[in-house]
Amino acid sequence: MAIGSTIHTFTVQLADVDRGVYDDFTIRVARHPSETDAYMMTRIPTWAGR
Repeated sequence: MAIGSTIHTFTVQLADVDRGVYDDFTIRVARHPSETDAYMMTRIPTWAGR
């Protein structure tokens, strides 16, 4: 039987000081066993930049 994904929960705080907008997001990221920690961590700022 294959090993399942591991779910990680992150709190991301975004701020746009020029507009005075501040917000917190809680996101859940699934990490496949073959995925490296570094790759998973690059997906978080990519998500936040959308």
